[in-house]
Amino acid sequence: MTATKTGGTCRTSLAVALPAAQALLGVALLGRPGPFGRALSGAAATAPPRSVVRLLGFRLLVQGAATLALPGPEAIGVSAAVDATHGASMLLVAGVSRRHRRAALINALVAFGSTAVSARLATAHRGWRS
Repeated sequence: MTATKTGGTCRTSLAVALPAAQALLGVALLGRPGPFGRALSGAAATAPPRSVVRLLGFRLLVQGAATLALPGPEAIGVSAAVDATHGASMLLVAGVSRRHRRAALINALVAFGSTAVSARLATAHRGWRS
């Protein structure tokens, strides 16, 4: 991970790529909730409601955009906490809904992966803010 100090804020390619990917995924989920829901669930009959997919898309768009707009370890740490909370909620859904279990477990896996990367980035960037 190569870090550069820009305007008192640590910027790495990963610290930019992760929130950019979140924002782009959010846009995709907002625009095409049906196909993404079916892809997550594996079948149209078990796809999460489009409104739920859009809500997830909105959350990812806002989270990614906010982390890009306010770079630094604090924003990355908040993003990690949001992802961890989402991952935990998806484990609960997977535990109570057989119908949505696959989509919930995929969401949890992605959320916890993002949490791990964000937490690592936040730790690596401590002390870079002026």
